[in-house]
Amino acid sequence: MNEGPLDIREDDLKLYERRADAMVILLVGRGFYTLDASRRVAEIDLSADEYDSIRYYDRWLVQARRLMTELDVISEAEVEREIVVARD
Repeated sequence: MNEGPLDIREDDLKLYERRADAMVILLVGRGFYTLDASRRVAEIDLSADEYDSIRYYDRWLVQARRLMTELDVISEAEVEREIVVARD
């Protein structure tokens, strides 16, 4: 079925989406974040309802948060503290 030409224009990303992308790139480069681990969080740890209700880059942030806390790179308390600071 041909639905016309493919639209290959890039979407304008929001600031937090660009930051999420940059953070994951840094975590991958440092060996903290792997495709297998992120897929496990997305496909096994999240329920189908959670997965479907979370937007694409928000899912990246959930995956990174869970992986970094599992590896004791950062604690949940530190994550929460940084979230509060970022909102202020």
